[in-house]
Formats: sequence, C-alpha cells, structure tokens
Amino acid sequence: MKTTLKSFMVMLACIGLPARAMATVISYNDFSSTAGLTLGGSAVQQGGNIRLTSLSPTFQAGGVFSNTAVDINNFSASFTFQFSGNSTPFQADGMAFVIRNPGSLSLGSTGGYLGYGGTDKSNSIVNSVAIEFDNYQNPLDPAGDHIGIDTNGSVTSLVTAPVSSAFNGAGTWYAWVDYNGTTLSVSANNTGLKPGTAMLSKNIDIASTIGSSAAYVGFTAATGVWTQNQDLQSFHYNSDPVPEPSTLLLTGIGGVLIIGVSRKKVLFDKLGSISKNI
Repeated sequence: MKTTLKSFMVMLACIGLPARAMATVISYNDFSSTAGLTLGGSAVQQGGNIRLTSLSPTFQAGGVFSNTAVDINNFSASFTFQFSGNSTPFQADGMAFVIRNPGSLSLGSTGGYLGYGGTDKSNSIVNSVAIEFDNYQNPLDPAGDHIGIDTNGSVTSLVTAPVSSAFNGAGTWYAWVDYNGTTLSVSANNTGLKPGTAMLSKNIDIASTIGSSAAYVGFTAATGVWTQNQDLQSFHYNSDPVPEPSTLLLTGIGGVLIIGVSRKKVLFDKLGSISKNI
C-alpha cells in the first residue's frame, strides 16, 4: 500500500568546498504532487502515478525529470513502475531511467527508442546514461523482456540482462540503481526484495560520459504501433558524497524541493517522432 506523499529536501552545504560536497535526497512515495518535476510529451499526472504513455494514440513518447541538477558522483536510486494494458498481439515498448547533462530537457523518439534514443543526435538524448526496461524485441534488442545500460542516446545497450517475468501484466515492478563512482549496478523484480547481488553492472565514468558531475534525473518511455500504459509509481534518489562533518550546514524543509548543484529550470523543447517499432 502506498503511503501519504512525504517529499523532502536535504542540503549539505560545505563552506569552502566544491559543488561535489552537496548531497541531494529526492523522495516521492507517490506522485499525488509533481512539484519539483517537469513533465513532457505524453506524460501526465494520473492519481498518484505519472503515466508516461497510454494505450492510445500510438507513437507516444513521454518523460519526467527533476527541475534541478543533482550530484551524480555516487548515488542510490530506487523506483516502482507498472506496465499494463493490451494492444493485441503485443505490448510495447518500455521505459528508461535517465541521467542527463543539465542542458535542455528534450525527449528522444518514439517506439523502440523509448523516448531516449533516436536516429541521430538531433532526436536523441546525448551526453547521458540510461537504464532501459524494455519489453518489445526490436532489431537491436536481445530476446525477451530485459534491462540494459545505455549511453548518449543509443539504445544499443552496453550490457543487458533478462528479467524474471514479463514486465506487462505482472503488477508493480521494483528497480534499484546504485553507483559507487566506478560501477553502475542495476536490479529489478516484482517481489520488492532487493537482490544481494546486482543483476547487471558496468564500470563507467558517468561524469565524463555526460560531461558534468551534476545531472537532471528522470524517466522516459515510448510506444509505437503497439502500446501500453506505462506508469511511474514512486521515485527515491540519494546522492552520497562524504564531506567533513565539521563543515556541514544541514537544512531540512517540508514539501517537494530538490536541491542540487544547478537551479536552472528548463522545459522540454522538442519531441522526437521517429520510431523503430514497426
């Protein structure tokens, strides 16, 4: 059962230390409020969820991102989501958790590009790292429902792993993404119990890949000819730098605020429309 929304901000401001010493906590137990977030494309608030795509029309792409950039040098993130609805004979395409350079919050293309990728840099999210949760086998995908680690708007995953059952129709899925500054680790299941060993991992320098030690974090999803409801249900993110305790000023306030390295808020400025789901 979902709890009442308790979204909060924690800022650790270090006197005389660089921006990396700033920690961020984002906590949405549900999305009865979307304060602190920017929704774009087909994404809408629906009850306590963010519905990134729906059963109709076809060829949708939706996304939601934090309004402010957060520290990504090391972090832990967890979220829940659900794919539902049948567009017989298939359901498609999937969603991605995206860490992106703090530039414009544009979206990628529809279909198998998951609102993340595209045919070239002009219609994909470059300077980024993404975790895909894919349930439609396009030409570049392994067989079956899977998770994968992607970079720079390419949906040709660096590494992939199968999941225990089909994403669509299995109820709520739980996902965990952890980064220790060197290794990005991912797990997902519909039991709610985080595995002791990650299902998927990859050594990667995220800051170098995206060109920044701070990033917008959020989600994209897409459909093509085949569709499904793709609902984000909760999201928690905690960056965890280790500054000296004597230099810290701890500030906490209620409400939905996200404090990071950058406060610049930018809206989605484009939406790709090219699909590889045919």
